[in-house]
Amino acid sequence: MEEFCKLKPQSAPFTVQIEPVEGCNLGCSFCGLRGMREKGTKPWNFMTVSTAEDIAKKLASANWTAKIIFAMHGEPTLNPKLFDIVGTFRHYLPTNIMHIITNGHGIVKAEDGIVNYVEKLRSAGINHLLLDNYSEDGDWSKVIKALGDAYNIYYLGQDKTPMFRSDAKFSVIVLPPITTTNVGLMHSLANHAGAAFPLDRKYNDHRCTKPFRELSFRYDGNVALCCDDFRGEYSIGNIHDYQKVEDLWNNVRFRVARVMLYNKDRGFRPCDGCTNRSMRVGLLPDKLGKETLPKITDDVRMAAQLVSEDGPLSKIIIKRKWEK
Repeated sequence: MEEFCKLKPQSAPFTVQIEPVEGCNLGCSFCGLRGMREKGTKPWNFMTVSTAEDIAKKLASANWTAKIIFAMHGEPTLNPKLFDIVGTFRHYLPTNIMHIITNGHGIVKAEDGIVNYVEKLRSAGINHLLLDNYSEDGDWSKVIKALGDAYNIYYLGQDKTPMFRSDAKFSVIVLPPITTTNVGLMHSLANHAGAAFPLDRKYNDHRCTKPFRELSFRYDGNVALCCDDFRGEYSIGNIHDYQKVEDLWNNVRFRVARVMLYNKDRGFRPCDGCTNRSMRVGLLPDKLGKETLPKITDDVRMAAQLVSEDGPLSKIIIKRKWEK
C-alpha cells in the first residue's frame, strides 16, 4: 500500500458539489433521502457560513476551475443563510461558474417575492438557476410565471442548451419532468446506491467516473465517495481536518476507490449494486485517458471493503421496503 499511495495526484475535479441543506420539503419516492429520514423531509440540516468559508478558501488556494453546484441531498433554498453561503463562494472564487438546482420552494415562499429572491441569487453570484420539474403545477412553474421576460429562460430538451452551461451570463433553466424524460443526463434515475431503489448489480463490472470528476461536500463539511452515496457509506474525510483540499481529494480512500472503479470493479459499498452510468469512461483516470492506474491487489480490495465498516455519515438510516 505504500507504493500505492505514491500514485500521481488525481486531476482536479470537473465539478464541486455543495450541500446547503440535507433534507427537503418534498418526499419524492425516487429520492435517496427516503433512506435517510421519513419521507425524505425533516429534520433539515443546514450548512453554516463558516463551513462554506472553509471550503471556499481551500478551493481558492487550490486554484481549481471546477463548476460549483449548490444541490446534493436536499432543497438548497430552505437554508436561511443561502445568499451568504453563495456570496462567500463568489468572494473567494470570483471566476468559477456557479449553478444552483432547486425545486423552487424557498423562492416561492420568499417574503419579498419571487423576482427579488431570484435577483438576490444572481447578485450573490449564481450564474445559472436550474429548476427541477416534478409536476406541471410545481413551484418551478410559479417561478417562471413570476419572472416573465426578466431573464433568459431555457427548457432543457426543447432549447439547445446544456444542463450545465459554461457561460457566465445569468440564465434560468427548466429541467424536463424527471420521471418521464429521455433527455441527456436526466434520462434515467439512479438508485442512489440502494437508498432510492433496490440494488441492481448489472453495472458492477462497469467503470464509474464520479470519484474522478466530482468532489461533493455535505452540509457539515464531510465528504463521501460521491453524490449518489446519499447515506455516506464510504466516508472520505472532513474538510475541516485538512489544510489543503488537494490532500482530501488525493487521500488513500479516494485512491483505493479509483483503482477499483478504473478496473471495472464495483465490489464494495456503496458501489456494489449502484446503477449510476457514467459518460466517457475511457478518459480515465486523467481528463484525456492517457494515464493508467495499477491493477487491483488484495490489499486494495480489502481496504475498499473495510471503509464502510466505519458506519455511514448520515445520522439517520431509514430502511426501504426492499431492505427490510
